[in-house]
Amino acid sequence: MKWVLLFIVIIFLLIKNFKSWLMNIVHLTRENRICIISANLFFVLQIIIFNTQNLWCQQLVPDWFINVPDISGHYVSVGYSGVFTDSNQGYAIAKDYAIKKLTKQVEVDLEFSLNEKSDGRFVLTNVSYHEKLDSKILSEIRENCSTLDSLNIDGHIFMLVCFPSYDGKNINTNITIWGEKPKWIKDIPKSKKWVYGIGSVSNYARSVNGWYDSEETARFTALQNLIIDAKSGLIMKRYNYLAVQSSILNHSINKTINGSKIIKRWYDRKKDVYYSLCKMPVQ
Repeated sequence: MKWVLLFIVIIFLLIKNFKSWLMNIVHLTRENRICIISANLFFVLQIIIFNTQNLWCQQLVPDWFINVPDISGHYVSVGYSGVFTDSNQGYAIAKDYAIKKLTKQVEVDLEFSLNEKSDGRFVLTNVSYHEKLDSKILSEIRENCSTLDSLNIDGHIFMLVCFPSYDGKNINTNITIWGEKPKWIKDIPKSKKWVYGIGSVSNYARSVNGWYDSEETARFTALQNLIIDAKSGLIMKRYNYLAVQSSILNHSINKTINGSKIIKRWYDRKKDVYYSLCKMPVQ
């Protein structure tokens, strides 16, 4: 899909500028013609290289990006960033993102609201969510976290960070490619101690944004599953009256969650879909 869009953009640019290029070239010397043609070809080449790097980086990833390690007594998360001219800036952004995700694991306030109206024929649903981090926990993690590993793959930075600090002696990193669709996408895990949520998004120009949104969606899906488990009796009773009267459901929750974390990721290269799996303790 991305290659098709890239081809359309290139053709559009060529058609849009062909007339002006032609008129200018006719009145220029041979040397100037070569300069103009070379500059435009270089511009097109830059577009191709940028998109190729973006696609390639979505294929080659550290194995701990796919399956986040579980270290007893520690919180572990993965940070990442896009391509920057200054790689140090990329590393800084990746680590900052990982630290914020560590903070969410320790504690995060999740606000979830569901407004639904039904008259037996149509159901109108509005869902909204918001999250808030504890600034004190965030500061503590910044001061006491450690980087277990980091990789630069075609300019894209991947960083594995944990809290409290850990020496990382048992961390072995392998660069791998995305395999076949994992079982957890079709058959979500079940546990008495945990609820799970899957987040999936598609068609993102930047893989960083795709992963971020899929992870946040997974976290709130896990929260929603927790709410549904607690309110299933109420929902069943409400559905019994759909055929005879209008029904309005206004449900909101502001819940502090401890220990929720993103544990797995998968990227569907054919359909350009980002998947993340979050697990949240039953509280």
